[in-house]
Amino acid sequence: MIEAWFLLCSKFIAHKQEVKLADKIIQYCIESAFAPNVQLFNEQRLYMQDTIYMNQLIKVTKVARRQIVRLIFSQLLLKHNFERLVHELEIENELQYVFIHFAKNEVGAFLTQMSKDKVNTFIKTFRINYNINYINREKLIAAEANRIKEIKENNVNEVYTEFDSLVKLYTK
Repeated sequence: MIEAWFLLCSKFIAHKQEVKLADKIIQYCIESAFAPNVQLFNEQRLYMQDTIYMNQLIKVTKVARRQIVRLIFSQLLLKHNFERLVHELEIENELQYVFIHFAKNEVGAFLTQMSKDKVNTFIKTFRINYNINYINREKLIAAEANRIKEIKENNVNEVYTEFDSLVKLYTK
């Protein structure tokens, strides 16, 4: 939560505003995110898997922690939440725009990181993923071997190969 507070305070400071509202905004976002009817952090939600949870266990990483903060700030994009917050805290128009833009960026960053995490998890686990039939799993294994071979032959760190195309196909 310190990270969330710091991020919000930096927005206030950048726009020459007092940071006294940061505590209340974070409190409001947290209350909204953890409301029983919202279940934003339910491990069964697909957007939570591979980025914050690995099955039913929370991933204890800086990336997962940052993803949690991003989801908390997503509450600013819900119209009824935002209108109530603006009304109760009497937030001026300029700052309203800053918060909406900030929240949109946070949600966009969440989705981008979520996609990366899903791809990375798939690459690490496809060999034991029995939701993929045997033939397709073998194609992935062969394509990965070819990818490694191409990287070594071309003496580069990255190269886009058939393996990358297959991974993209499975992680849409």
